[in-house]
Amino acid sequence: MDNAERMRQWFDLIWNQRALDRIPEFVSPNVTAMNLAHEAIGAKGLEEVTQAIRSTLDSVDEIKFKLTKVLSIGDCAAAHWIARGSANGQSFLFDGLTMGKWDENGMMLQGDNLFDTNVITDILKGE
Repeated sequence: MDNAERMRQWFDLIWNQRALDRIPEFVSPNVTAMNLAHEAIGAKGLEEVTQAIRSTLDSVDEIKFKLTKVLSIGDCAAAHWIARGSANGQSFLFDGLTMGKWDENGMMLQGDNLFDTNVITDILKGE
């Protein structure tokens, strides 16, 4: 399986199907999640990344990601996505980009997420 397919499965299984028990199949124990400014967002390691994903999923009523483009070059892959869902009775739609770097065993070492965080913050506040 190439990294583009790993990226597709990551979004389908972990985010769309909420199969959080499958995260260890994709993520290195030493993974780091990064933000728009390419700074660690406080989620380092398998346990913290799993908790960050669980917290995000628990804070929304529903969320589904549709991947519009997926590119893979060497040990990296990138996916442009559209997220659609609801939280606090309010529907939302926004897009973003996730970039991942994998090790030689196909485990994600780093994930960079680029999207307007104000959109989801406002939704979760009910604004």
